[in-house]
Amino acid sequence: MAFCPNCGTKLEEGKRFCPNCGTQIEAPAAPPAPSFDDGPVQAAPAPEARVEPQAEPRQQPAPETDFGSKVAQLNDTPDTTGAFDVDDVKNNKGMAILAYFGILVLIPIFARKDSPFARYHSNQGLILLICWVIVAILRRIWWLLGTVGGLIGFILFIIGIVNAANGRAKELPVVGKFRLLK
Repeated sequence: MAFCPNCGTKLEEGKRFCPNCGTQIEAPAAPPAPSFDDGPVQAAPAPEARVEPQAEPRQQPAPETDFGSKVAQLNDTPDTTGAFDVDDVKNNKGMAILAYFGILVLIPIFARKDSPFARYHSNQGLILLICWVIVAILRRIWWLLGTVGGLIGFILFIIGIVNAANGRAKELPVVGKFRLLK
């Protein structure tokens, strides 16, 4: 059985061209006939074991980005920490963290009207609370949609708390661009 030297396709006997890639196939050279003038006939050497070329496995195109980079890209939101007074950030981190705990968002909204940093995180927490309510409604309609929404909401909750605890005024992914409080 012969194989194409270019692409490794199995060839039928007598074919002069590869049906896959069109490479011209040379006829194998006939072994030399034994000469009786040279003395005793020796056995022809065993043909070398031919290693048939294997077609290289086709590689799947690499995904443009992996999951980690997509998450990092999603979390690449505007950071406006520099716009806030350092003392305001330092004195109101606790209120900013409290803003992400559901209905407790009302405490920093009414208690810290004078703090832009607490107000910023109160806005983020209020948006997240509204999203939680929508997710609770969706969970009643279709459990899977509500479960996925709840997981996303929990991730946003953690991101918000971490940002507030670190004294950063960074928008939450997806929902952070909306403003309800001024």
